Amino acid sequence: MRNFGLKVYSIDFIKNISFTKDAEKALKEGKFGYMELFALPDSFDKTWRDVANFKGIKTIIHAPHARFDLNPSEPDLFKENQHKLYDSQRFADMLDAEMIILHPGFGHDDAGFNENIRQFKAFNEPRLAVENLPFICSSTHRKLQGVTPDEIKSVNSVLIFRMPFVAQTALSVMFMMY
Repeated sequence: MRNFGLKVYSIDFIKNISFTKDAEKALKEGKFGYMELFALPDSFDKTWRDVANFKGIKTIIHAPHARFDLNPSEPDLFKENQHKLYDSQRFADMLDAEMIILHPGFGHDDAGFNENIRQFKAFNEPRLAVENLPFICSSTHRKLQGVTPDEIKSVNSVLIFRMPFVAQTALSVMFMMY
């Protein structure tokens, strides 16, 4: 049996209120199996009261990604990456989400890949799940980490992948720690 989810962006609770009302109704009626909340940076304080209406609905949180300059392959960005992950953690806490999806960083060198692993460990967040994507990011046109079998195997030693899912694009596979 397939379990379809509904993706909602945290900013929708401000900019697209009618959609979020319809989404809440559809989720509570069981038309979707879960909600994937894309937690935009610095959106928690503006939206948490409305998002709290979704408590009790199975939720997966999606952390910001390359389009929002979250790049765990850059050592100099660790504090900034940690800050951008923070609202995702707050939403996950509030909604009792068991998973926070995070993409690896950019580039295809060993140093960048090893930095991804270092930062994933340093985030000290047991709910993190890695979502790999195509070789090239469609938004930034940069090469992405975690797309080859060897890279996935290396990350697997840091995070446990228990269940594969097909992600939003046909080329994308999400490995979830679930």
